[in-house]
Formats: sequence, structure tokens, C-alpha cells
Amino acid sequence: MHLFYENIAPYMVKFWMGAFFKDSALNSEPYVLDNKQWSEIGQEMEAVKKSIPTDFGRPPRNILLHHNGYKAVEWASWIMLYSLPLLKGRLPEHYLRGWSYFVKAVCLCQKRKLSAQDQDDIKNFLLEFYNHYERYAFCIICHQKSH
Repeated sequence: MHLFYENIAPYMVKFWMGAFFKDSALNSEPYVLDNKQWSEIGQEMEAVKKSIPTDFGRPPRNILLHHNGYKAVEWASWIMLYSLPLLKGRLPEHYLRGWSYFVKAVCLCQKRKLSAQDQDDIKNFLLEFYNHYERYAFCIICHQKSH
């Protein structure tokens, strides 16, 4: 699970922040949210601190300010609780749908007991997530070669 929490999630946040590619031209695509949007997301995370029961664990920290220091448990919360509602309406629907496959897989992985169907669903959701972003990466490479 740490692979999901401490590798994939931070890379996706970098991707959406426009800090993933060394070529700055690739960081200005429609999937990149500007600082104003990330600031709003961070403020919304801070605002819910008071209304989250302590049974849920550590309250969320502003992702814009603290993502570099997030622990696995914070990334898990970002993935499963906060990312979809906070990215909805900000991230283009196409990219949000691609991310939702990953979120669904991670949520299923949290179950204490996995059925054969759960295992198939996890595999399929991860393949959908991979294929979604692999197709996107292929489009970027083709775009670069045509220029």
C-alpha cells in the first residue's frame, strides 16, 4: 500500500501541480491546476479540521503547503476521502475519471477480506488507471515528436 500512498499519489499531485515534467511546456496542459485552485483546495482541507471526529485520525493538512511532508496515512486520506470531492469541478472530467479508477482500487484494497470479485475489480481498476494515463503519456510523446 505504501507504493500507492507514497509514490503514485505524490506523483499525481505533482502532475496536477505542473511540476511533474522537466519541460515546462508539458506542465501547462488542461490537467494542471493553478496556484489559486490549489490554494482553495488547501483552504477547504484546513476548514474541515474542526468538523472531523478524532476517531478518523489525523486531521487533514493543507496539501499545497504540506504535500512534501505528507506521511503514508495522510496520502491514504487524500486518496480515499479528499481527492475526488476537492478535484471535482477543478480537474477536467476526463482526468478526474482516470483518477477515480485508482481511488476505487485503493478503497477496495482497504477491505479486511477480499473476495475473488474484489480482486478482479482491483486489477481492472488499476489497469483502467494505468491505461488512462499511459494513453495520455503516449499522446504527449507523439505531440513532442511532431514539433
